[in-house]
Amino acid sequence: MNKVEFRELPISPSYGRKIRRIFYVVVNGKSKMKREFNNLDEDMQNSIKVLISMIATKRHYESDKIKWNLHKYNFGEIRPFPQRFFFFQKCGNNLIFFDYYLNKKRDKLNDEIYLRIKKRKEEYEKKFEKFISRI
Repeated sequence: MNKVEFRELPISPSYGRKIRRIFYVVVNGKSKMKREFNNLDEDMQNSIKVLISMIATKRHYESDKIKWNLHKYNFGEIRPFPQRFFFFQKCGNNLIFFDYYLNKKRDKLNDEIYLRIKKRKEEYEKKFEKFISRI
């Protein structure tokens, strides 16, 4: 059985008042999201941090690197190509980053990949509901 945890990302107050809490998934003490993020160069990391901070502090923030809701699926992504960081919203204004995919071949992912991502999302949603009810 996998032990799933959710860790909150700190958001600098310099971006404004936080209106969303941002979490990421940790499975058995490891986070694919965090590992892949840490492998990026510093400029890319800073760019992603800004996007996440803006999402956390601006109600209707838009960017060409953010898709809030992917067609046919009820999750979104931050996509500084070729990286893709997937998130979903649950239990109010909580955003949970739950998966990562590197797509070097083309812009679009196929349905098979999205369906696998959706399955993980559904599993994490249930666990997040239990987690957030305890804090």
